[in-house]
Amino acid sequence: MTNQKVTVLVVGSGGREHVTAWKFLQSPRIGKLYVAPGNGGITALARQDPRVEQIGARENDELLALAKEKQVDFTFVGPESPLSRGIVDCFQAEGLNIFGPTRAGARLEWSKAYAKDLMARLGIPIPEYQHFDNPEAAIAYVKSRDYPVVVKADGLAAGKGSLVCNDFADAAAAVETLMIERKFGAAGDRVVVEKRLYGIEASFFCFTDGKVIKPMAWARDYKPVYDGDRGPNTGGMGAYSPNEEIDPRMVDKIMHRIAQPLIEGLAREEGVLYKGVLYIGLMLLDEGGETNPYVLEINV
Repeated sequence: MTNQKVTVLVVGSGGREHVTAWKFLQSPRIGKLYVAPGNGGITALARQDPRVEQIGARENDELLALAKEKQVDFTFVGPESPLSRGIVDCFQAEGLNIFGPTRAGARLEWSKAYAKDLMARLGIPIPEYQHFDNPEAAIAYVKSRDYPVVVKADGLAAGKGSLVCNDFADAAAAVETLMIERKFGAAGDRVVVEKRLYGIEASFFCFTDGKVIKPMAWARDYKPVYDGDRGPNTGGMGAYSPNEEIDPRMVDKIMHRIAQPLIEGLAREEGVLYKGVLYIGLMLLDEGGETNPYVLEINV
């Protein structure tokens, strides 16, 4: 059985999917690898390896039809967008094997307000925050704070909806950008305003089936555009891994204070069995000589 060739579908069009496809191809068990919709890097892979084929499917119904037509054995979903639209729910309803959280699990990313409220209830360390669906109330809250804030679109904004502010003027402009000018559309119907933390930013990843949680790699992930971090946040400008700030002791803190309470709390309080990769965006703060992790965001 272990020598049986399998057909795999990778969903996505970014560098993450390029790496995922490249890694799948290192397995001799791969008979055929479809990538939808793919990118230029994957086009280069396809030239080198006849097992690779790109297909321009993007919507969940198109991807489901593709998986059925090509008799795909296993689907790996990279981006948050199809997960937030319920691609895992669609595939599971048809009895197809797919890797990633359901739409309910993906809510950790497609609603930052939901994620913050859940983590607050679970006692997971996060910055002080409030969320608002009224711009005037958001601006009044910012004015009442005696510290800089970060204003975040509640919904998905391709990694660009987190606006880091230095002062009240920046924060008021951020609220206007998201909620009044609606730069990211419906993603800005609600905003999260949270205390800006200063420390070492890091990204931490786990594999989980909803019960067992295994830590993977961690990275320093750089998001502001332009040299010297002078511009707004993006989906990512580069990263490196591993990084020396996260040692075995820090891994233990992150697992026991954040990852395990979150996955277990989702199952216990929300009835959601989270399966897939859990991405925890962290700020590591020096507090009285001890470094402690705080959650900035959850990605799926």
